[in-house]
Amino acid sequence: MRGATLRVGERTGLGPGCRCMASVTIGDDCLISADVRFVGDDHPIHVAGRLNEAPSRFPREVVVGDDVLIGAGAIVIGPANVGTGAVIAAGAVVTGDVAPRSIVGGVPARVIGERRNP
Repeated sequence: MRGATLRVGERTGLGPGCRCMASVTIGDDCLISADVRFVGDDHPIHVAGRLNEAPSRFPREVVVGDDVLIGAGAIVIGPANVGTGAVIAAGAVVTGDVAPRSIVGGVPARVIGERRNP
């Protein structure tokens, strides 16, 4: 998307088929599985009229902290902050912030657990 940026930290891997349709910053030591989508909330859907004629806003930002795992096929809709150490389950749809070290899953994503220290 025009105006979007992608920044990827050290030792972070992105699986095949990942797409960034928002400005995305990913921290260090992250695992981003196949077919993950980062999407900006960039169309004003609450305004009457034809959606294809609505002006697109600047892409929203998604920030992913360090040591995050995002499962295959998950969608993260910005604006969103995914906290350090969080896990997003495969197929989840994230529509807001994810707390550090939390495990989220579902559509829409909700907290289903928490990562503990070893």
